[in-house]
Amino acid sequence: MTQMQRALEVAALSGLICAGLNATSAFAHDCRVRDVAGYLRGTYEGECDKSEIAHGQGEAKGADTYVGTFVDGWPEGKGKYTWENGARYEGLFRKGRANGAGLYTTAKGVRYEGEFVAGKLAGMKREDCPVTQGPIACDK
Repeated sequence: MTQMQRALEVAALSGLICAGLNATSAFAHDCRVRDVAGYLRGTYEGECDKSEIAHGQGEAKGADTYVGTFVDGWPEGKGKYTWENGARYEGLFRKGRANGAGLYTTAKGVRYEGEFVAGKLAGMKREDCPVTQGPIACDK
């Protein structure tokens, strides 16, 4: 291999490495996630807007986890929220709260299904409410 061929090969490899780094950094966003009580603060992987706010499909992990749609940093639209203890809510969200059709399953397996309004579901028993705040709000 001539010195010229070697220089071209090194330049090509350098270009590939740089392109790989640029592609990786394009996906390694440090987007901000908004949540009602702070249990999603940790890591975020997904789509962001130009001001680095979670917007589009993504996953936020802190003590709890949310996978679904974000709008202006909030869980909004269809998604799944899982509490650290295993309880979960699948359904519609509005500004980080359960809002609309959804299914909440407690850590013990008790199921509540229906129309949630601002995080509340009529008929839900206090003892089945999540231990920590999240998208479901219960009167204590």
